[in-house]
Amino acid sequence: IGLPVIKRTTKGMVSVDAEVMNEYALRNSVFGSILKRRKVHKELSTYITPLIDYTFKGDNRVHSKFNMGFAISGRLSSDSPNLQNIKSRGHAVEGYKVKDIYEVGEGRVLLSYDFSQAELRVLCSNADDKNMIGMYKRGEDSHTGTGALLFGIDYKDVDKDQRFIGKQTNFGIVYQMGFAALAGVFFECLLGKFEDVEASDEEKIQMAVSEAISILENLKKSTPTPRIWYPKYNRILNDAFYELSHYVLASHKNKFKGIWAFVDRMKEFVAEHGYSYGPTGRTCWVPDVRSTNHKIASEAMRTAVNACTQGPAADITCDRMNALMYHIKQSNRDRIICNTVHDAVMLDCLIDDNLIDDVMKYHQIMCDCSGWKFLQVDMEVDLEVGKSWGSMEEVNLDSKSIGDKFGQINK
Repeated sequence: IGLPVIKRTTKGMVSVDAEVMNEYALRNSVFGSILKRRKVHKELSTYITPLIDYTFKGDNRVHSKFNMGFAISGRLSSDSPNLQNIKSRGHAVEGYKVKDIYEVGEGRVLLSYDFSQAELRVLCSNADDKNMIGMYKRGEDSHTGTGALLFGIDYKDVDKDQRFIGKQTNFGIVYQMGFAALAGVFFECLLGKFEDVEASDEEKIQMAVSEAISILENLKKSTPTPRIWYPKYNRILNDAFYELSHYVLASHKNKFKGIWAFVDRMKEFVAEHGYSYGPTGRTCWVPDVRSTNHKIASEAMRTAVNACTQGPAADITCDRMNALMYHIKQSNRDRIICNTVHDAVMLDCLIDDNLIDDVMKYHQIMCDCSGWKFLQVDMEVDLEVGKSWGSMEEVNLDSKSIGDKFGQINK
């Protein structure tokens, strides 16, 4: 085809990974078709075909295994099948979500209690960051508030794109992303905005680039020009995404000094002692932080600092899940805790006369984090209800809204 080699593998072969293929798709539409086929094949082979083997013939249900101690962060992990890596927007067939496959039985409903921004609440409590703590105590959405601070505007004036930048940056800090990784996240998310647009893959990528440039120009109005550099190797994204990443990180560091100071302190501690620690007593040992291989050492450092936030959030989730299980056993109701995905706990429940009251009680139990004294902000829990995992919708916590939703499902 005559296209240049963008990247090679460690063995010297021409790389055809997703990032390289996205770059090639800008120049030749055939690569867009190849990427689409890859996506369909991966979702079929990863999320759908294996379920035939994992389905228990006795009740036609999937019984996943949940493991303690496998994830270094302290979270429960899942296998056979893995129910924690299923994408919300992923679909193997256009218009059909993978999550739609998971459905409860007749006369039953699926509930999900999801801690809202649990890791950010833990992080700002650990870091004693006044700006982030203030947002939560005022009842504001932290991503919207972050967008307001980054762009230097009022909270009420934040639009969807500015909130999107605030959200991705907040979680980029939680997961210790560098500027290049955050640039990749911006690219994937902005490209996802045009997933349902009738256009070629090349046109969609150009739309994402234009969106990034528009956001960047807006951000430049309120942020001093930071030092900008680009990846020495594998520079495959449009420069607008790298510039956007630098500007966002510079602005975030200026507005949330407590969080960045905490991260710097923890990095110094990990470099000296070889482990990190959290307020719940959990430690994360990372001997690889002293590796002479820079890539291995950097990954170990990222894991250790990340565990300071993920670990306490996981401990809180497990504590509340245990409290919920104890209450269910005491009440002798037909309720099953069937899944946990990171900060969410899911239940398979029989729709009966007691369920509405039980839903409200379960929410109280999940929200009661008074025993975790290090928290400086309240933990909020969102409720979602649905017949299948893919059809779940957030519901207001009042008897009428919950009852109406149950009535729709039980028709």
